[in-house]
Amino acid sequence: MILTLNQVTKKFGDKVAVNDMNLELNEGVYGILGANGSGKTTLMRMLATVMHPTSGQLLLDGKDIFQLDDAYRDLVGYLPQQVGLYKNFTAEKFLLYIAALKGLGKEQAKQKVDQMLRWVGLEAHRREKVGKFSGGMKQRVGIAQALLNDPKILIVDEPTAGLDPKERIRFRNLMSSIAANRIVVLSTHIVSDLEYIAREIVIMKDGQLIKKGNPQKLLARLDGKVWLVTISDAQLAFYQEQYKVGNIIRRENGIEIRVISDEKPQRAAIVAAPNLEDLYLYYFD
Repeated sequence: MILTLNQVTKKFGDKVAVNDMNLELNEGVYGILGANGSGKTTLMRMLATVMHPTSGQLLLDGKDIFQLDDAYRDLVGYLPQQVGLYKNFTAEKFLLYIAALKGLGKEQAKQKVDQMLRWVGLEAHRREKVGKFSGGMKQRVGIAQALLNDPKILIVDEPTAGLDPKERIRFRNLMSSIAANRIVVLSTHIVSDLEYIAREIVIMKDGQLIKKGNPQKLLARLDGKVWLVTISDAQLAFYQEQYKVGNIIRRENGIEIRVISDEKPQRAAIVAAPNLEDLYLYYFD
């Protein structure tokens, strides 16, 4: 199964949200990484057929996904950035309702809802109204509804925004466990969500694909460009103005900062192993 974007462009009036994108996706987790406004959500919505491109083609195994219509949508699970839940429904009732919309039979729907509630850790809360759920619990309901039809293509847009660290780890582990034999497209600006689960990272900026590759390959490009520098309080403002500065840690002998720079920022700077947060800062201010 191959999902292909061929010169895909999406415009809103004079604004170009996605610009001439070419991309090929196979089974595995793909992380779409970019700052807010980089075009990630527009790309997700086109992949989910919620939105048509202005030009270009989106193809599944060589066939236009919009011409495939329901045959394509039957393969897709979609978790948008804002999950639309009926707050007066219980988790179980809501999932049964979505299962019916997706064409599952009554018995199949019941079995699938039971499975999903166990999978996302909400079995004990199945008869509670989703309007009283925490943000993390609502996201788990969202991912459960996206998985009801056992999709071969799973599209999730900013799934961990607003979640606490424990919920984010739970979500990442869930994504890893279901990634086999599926295309999972995960859009985020939280780099740690991708560090352990992404097969490849796609970096978007101003609607364009600027880099693509597995995390190790992308990080290798930053070798020799990440530095640890110890400075005084008085020097901090200068370094923040002149360089891209990541972590700032106060030590007994001064302030240790993590600097992303093509050139060594000072004689005493120590080269450090790059991580995905460094990668993000390298491409985005």
